[in-house]
Amino acid sequence: MDQTKQDISALNNVYKNASMGIKATEMLIEKTEDAEFSKTLHKFLVDYTDVKDKAAEALAEYGQRPQSSALMEDGALWMGVQMNTLLDKTSSHMAEMLIQGSSMGMIDNTKTLNTHKNLSPKVEKLTRRLNEIEENNVEAMKRYLS
Repeated sequence: MDQTKQDISALNNVYKNASMGIKATEMLIEKTEDAEFSKTLHKFLVDYTDVKDKAAEALAEYGQRPQSSALMEDGALWMGVQMNTLLDKTSSHMAEMLIQGSSMGMIDNTKTLNTHKNLSPKVEKLTRRLNEIEENNVEAMKRYLS
């Protein structure tokens, strides 16, 4: 796969993962009653939105539009959040959910970096930035675990 195709593929992956992070975080903000936890989640939104916007801008430079997540993925995310918070809306439980989601994002981004060896420096940097955000989110959520 040439560099342009790899860049477009990686950027779509970054866009999709950042979008999922935004959606999951917004859902949990609606569920939490912990002001400090909510403030932390709002910081996550800023970071995810920044990366998502940069991925969309980079895709536009290639004449591409971001591929939105599938309706099934969005539905599964919504259902998962609803089911997981039905009986337990504690910050600890939601932190655990976010750690799991961020870990899945890191795995996906790392696979992209490992399989797309010909990325432009800009796209590689953005993919690594999303991984850094996910790592920072995991670290931030650890303090809420009990």
